[in-house]
Amino acid sequence: PIQSLGIPVRTLLPQGPRPRRDGFTWFQADHEEKTWEGKTEDVERMAERLAELIREVRAAHPELRRVVVTGFSYGGDLAWMLAIRHPELVDAAVPMGTRLLGDPGQEQRVARKVRVLQGEQDAIIPVRHTRERVAELQGRGVPIDVRTYPDLGHDVSPELLEDWRAFLRQSLQGQTD
Repeated sequence: PIQSLGIPVRTLLPQGPRPRRDGFTWFQADHEEKTWEGKTEDVERMAERLAELIREVRAAHPELRRVVVTGFSYGGDLAWMLAIRHPELVDAAVPMGTRLLGDPGQEQRVARKVRVLQGEQDAIIPVRHTRERVAELQGRGVPIDVRTYPDLGHDVSPELLEDWRAFLRQSLQGQTD
């Protein structure tokens, strides 16, 4: 999908540090059993590590102009947390299938633009929760919007990927919509 953006980009694809099944994950096995606050603390800790990585990459490559963070599920949680805790490092964020963790009262500044992509049939992250969180944040002036997909669960689809590409393209070119 990155190649289909049609613009030159550099990608950084960090891998979760913990082995899980046939891949890797960002969090300990007990993450899902934790409270909202416990999950938030886990995500904040890992987002700090990713923020440090972004700082290191920016220091090594000062020619980089824009940083857009994106991820799905746990990766979406991290993209969102980076957008609200480190807006000085992130120009835009595209969290997908995310909980939007973090206390809305603490998010004084966020990345310039956030677009949440969410399946309406998501059994893990209820779309009602996502819509309520987005409306709450919009009411506080947070530059966030949401696009939902009627027949999509906790997954991606061609339509979601096209919206993802369009938002990335606009964000990397400094456009807003």
